[in-house]
Amino acid sequence: MRPLSLMAWITLAFSVSCSSCKKETPTNDEPLPDLALQFTVSGDVSQSIDVLLPENVSAAGQGFMNGSLNGKVKILSLLAQQSPDWMLGFNFFETTELEVGTYTINLANSDIGSYSHATLAPGGFLATSGSVTFSKVELFQSLGSSIGGADDYFVDGSFTMNMEDNSTPPQQITIAGNFSGINIKTN
Repeated sequence: MRPLSLMAWITLAFSVSCSSCKKETPTNDEPLPDLALQFTVSGDVSQSIDVLLPENVSAAGQGFMNGSLNGKVKILSLLAQQSPDWMLGFNFFETTELEVGTYTINLANSDIGSYSHATLAPGGFLATSGSVTFSKVELFQSLGSSIGGADDYFVDGSFTMNMEDNSTPPQQITIAGNFSGINIKTN
C-alpha cells in the first residue's frame, strides 16, 4: 500500500480549489441543479453519508462536492467534504475530456482515490482499485477557454472503491455511492 502522502492531499485540494465554489450567474435564468451525494463505507470502518444541497448552495455544516478538469495538464479532480468531519476525493490523471463513461483508478498513472474521517479514519485511506462513472454530463454554461474562463458542467453518476490504510495489517474498506448535480468546471 502506498503511504498517504501530504503531496497527494495537497495536489487533490489544489486541483479542486482551482475550480471556484462560487457560481457565475447563469445567463439563461435557469436554476442550478440540486446536489445530492449518498455513499456508504463498509469493512473495517462503517459510515453512511447523505447530503442534499438545493440549487448547489451549501450552508454551514452541510458539506459540498465539486470538481475541475484541466485539459492542458490532464487532471480531472473531484472533492467532497464536510469539514472537519470527512473528506472524499478522486484525481484522474491523463484525462483531457469530460464525458459520459467510466474513469477507472489506474495506479500506474498515479490516480488517487482518498477518504478520511476525523474520528473513524483519521489517518485516511487510499484506493487500491475503483472507478467513477458519469451517467450524465450536461453543459450548463459556456464561458469559453479564454484566460480565467471555464465551462460549467453538472454531472450525475456513481462510484465504488476498494481502499486500505497504512496500518499493519492494513484496515480495508469499500466505498460505494451515487451523486447528481455535481458542478465540474472545465478549461
